[in-house]
Amino acid sequence: MDRFNEPISAAKLLREPFAREPLTCECPHCGRKLLTMAGAWVQCDEEDPRRTIVEGLERACSCEAARVAAEDEKRAQRAAEELARKEREALRLEQLWGASGMPRGWRERGLASWVRETAAQEEAYQTARGYGQALRAKLLPRSLFIAGDIGTGKTFLASCLAADLVRCGYRVQWCNASGVLRDIRESFGNSRVSESEVLRRFTGPGTLVLDDLGKERPTEWALEQLFCILNERYDRQRPVIVTTNYGGEDLVRRLTPRPDATGWVDDTTARAIVDRLRAMSNVIKLEGRSWR
Repeated sequence: MDRFNEPISAAKLLREPFAREPLTCECPHCGRKLLTMAGAWVQCDEEDPRRTIVEGLERACSCEAARVAAEDEKRAQRAAEELARKEREALRLEQLWGASGMPRGWRERGLASWVRETAAQEEAYQTARGYGQALRAKLLPRSLFIAGDIGTGKTFLASCLAADLVRCGYRVQWCNASGVLRDIRESFGNSRVSESEVLRRFTGPGTLVLDDLGKERPTEWALEQLFCILNERYDRQRPVIVTTNYGGEDLVRRLTPRPDATGWVDDTTARAIVDRLRAMSNVIKLEGRSWR
């Protein structure tokens, strides 16, 4: 039979890569004879005539110097793995910060820096802290509605909570109501980003922070977009943190478009938005002197 057509066993195929390798080596610390990978294959094969050369040899030396070197190698490997893990976490955190839309100067904020001079501020801190803990524990908490006069710290409290969430690896999308509408409007006819892609940014997983709701009186189109976003998040149990200067009926009136030419006012969508927020949110009411 032609030797090129001779059947080759699987065992022979496995051994052949090691056929030219030395079967033994010496411990670099004490000189003891040890097995190489090729020797280990020969030792496992009872039909190999070279087996007697490596019978009884071990792959690793048991001398003290070899043991210390092996421990050092394991420590170095663990340190390298830990460094790689930290680098992956740092990269992931940087990506979360970049995607959050939060200003770089807010990265040092956190609930620990929230001033608690009054009982109301302490209550606001505890509510926000409990909310963040529930989010991180994936308990699907209700959303958070932070209301108060100008300068009472609504945006600051929301940004402290949002920064803590990002540092814990949680996805956050920070925006204000006017910014949401601007981004949606700019997607019209934009070949680089579609309206659906923009909407997914505000309706997708994670926490949406909607700052200064009601600051600008919206149109019917704007109200429809806001309702679409909030209703989607409500249906999918995705949390929203809202800050606003208005509450209850004041927010309904603020969101209601101006009367049309006949004097008719339609507050249906505005009420639907406020009703959704009431149904899905815990409320923090900030009062007191302005921080500004």
